[in-house]
Amino acid sequence: ATIVGPPVNGEVSESNSLIQSLICGDYPLYPQFGVGIIDVRDCAKAHLLALESDAAAGRYICSNVSLWVGEIVRIISQYYPDAGAPTRQLWNWVMSVAPLFDRRISTHFVKMNIGFIPYYNTNRVRDLGLEPRAITETVRDTCLSLAAMGVVPVKSSWMKREVATLADDNGAKA
Repeated sequence: ATIVGPPVNGEVSESNSLIQSLICGDYPLYPQFGVGIIDVRDCAKAHLLALESDAAAGRYICSNVSLWVGEIVRIISQYYPDAGAPTRQLWNWVMSVAPLFDRRISTHFVKMNIGFIPYYNTNRVRDLGLEPRAITETVRDTCLSLAAMGVVPVKSSWMKREVATLADDNGAKA
């Protein structure tokens, strides 16, 4: 699963870079592939629950939900309407030739991911007591954190207020 959420070290993780790229409009269209997502705060909580449980053993899959990239775009647009997020899906056949033009995309990635959405059995980690936050909260908080870091543009008055509130909250915690 992809771990996203507010960064604690002030750097944009590889996983958060997907959301950053979507906000900034780095891609005019979005591909049809799915990702399993977990909030970094929920992943940390799952680790703590596993450490505290005498019954915990073996591997646990930490994923909240699997979403198509288009669904992530819609959540971003809901909370960040002035983002440069793409509004239309890229045709799969175009994505299949993308590795010829973009070194960041491998043929293997395209074959394994385009038109596919992963589903994970998360019963074991939920049995430990993990109740993941809503994915809309995760995406919203990621957008706000990226804006507060200055790595995505802040255009709307709503976003400016939210980023200022986030900065005030972080200053109060320090």
